Amino acid sequence: MRPHLLISVFVTPHGLNKFRIERVLNDSQTFRVDRFLTACMSMRTIDWQTVRIFLTIDSSWSQFESNIKAALLKIFPIAQFLGDRLERRSDWFKATSFYSQDDLILLQANDDHAFVCQDENYFNDYLSLFSSDHKLLLAGVTHFPEMQVLASRKRVTKTVGKNSPHFVTEVNYAIGTTLVKGSFLNSWWAAGKIMDETKIVRPDNPFGESVSFPYTKMLIPKFELFRHMDGYGHILMHRPLSPLRNLVSLEEFSLSTSSNSEWKLGRWPARLVAYSGEGCDLHQTRNRMTKIDCVTSDIALLQSYWALRLMPGQAQHALQNRNLRTRVYSIFVGVLTALTPPIIRNVPDWAALGVIQFVQVVFKKVFRHEIELPDNVIYLGFSRALVLQLKKMKNQRIEKK
Repeated sequence: MRPHLLISVFVTPHGLNKFRIERVLNDSQTFRVDRFLTACMSMRTIDWQTVRIFLTIDSSWSQFESNIKAALLKIFPIAQFLGDRLERRSDWFKATSFYSQDDLILLQANDDHAFVCQDENYFNDYLSLFSSDHKLLLAGVTHFPEMQVLASRKRVTKTVGKNSPHFVTEVNYAIGTTLVKGSFLNSWWAAGKIMDETKIVRPDNPFGESVSFPYTKMLIPKFELFRHMDGYGHILMHRPLSPLRNLVSLEEFSLSTSSNSEWKLGRWPARLVAYSGEGCDLHQTRNRMTKIDCVTSDIALLQSYWALRLMPGQAQHALQNRNLRTRVYSIFVGVLTALTPPIIRNVPDWAALGVIQFVQVVFKKVFRHEIELPDNVIYLGFSRALVLQLKKMKNQRIEKK
């Protein structure tokens, strides 16, 4: 089944300042527009059934609006421009009523999440698996390490795809870039779910009430599909999934010289542009035939799984059906990956969590009392959760002054 693309974004020059993107910044006066166009350009090879765009341009860029729309039409010739960014429940309900019950919609309510899947066949298989299972209403596509942490939580079952197993977890929320079925997407905006006067620009609403629903099964990808182009510095995860450079610019489109640039792949441990100013954009995670490529791509793949938390049990799952990897090989690559700088910093958190889990079991058996850890500790690890909490407390003290 061919998916639909629904874009609802506000493009502004005022990007968030808590991301480390110094190495990918350039002097373009339309840098954030270029970022949005790059995100769109990365999706141009997907066979969309429809492309519907709700777009608001910052007033400081109003002179570029016609050029931006012309560029988007070059990327998506079938695109329809249907008005400003969706910001009210009733507008969302009307816009999503367009889709039929089983339609697959990629909701893109972020302007800077780019398609980075290194194997388009896998993405098509993922769509097919999601479409064919009527119990699945939601599928993750971005924030890959965070999705793997979700897969390690309690609300998890396994589902079997055509050639390899995928994880399914249960969630009661959605984020701004997600794959969702038509009837479920439309149900988020039914009258009475969210106050009509609430400003809501995406499911995870920064302005107030967010979308919520009863726990629902969500499919989790085995490979990274999309990435936030500014990276994940907001949760103190600077490596290994780095920020991305812009591949295109509005000026190129205006001059009718639009680039066919693609992400530059490199074999781990090649330098990444976001950190050194040179090298590759992404480490190759696709399976290759030569032995050395197999090892380096598998290390890069495991790094993407363990970027937030070291989860040794996922090594076998991640490498399953990669040319019939053996358990011994998976352990070997897992140990090598755990010793790489981006992952070894997660080892103390992994050890601490193991001790806490042991204490939890003892307390439950001896005292019949459960010790609950805060979600952010389980989600981010002790060190990241502590640093972020200290920063939050510091900012609160500054605001009080």
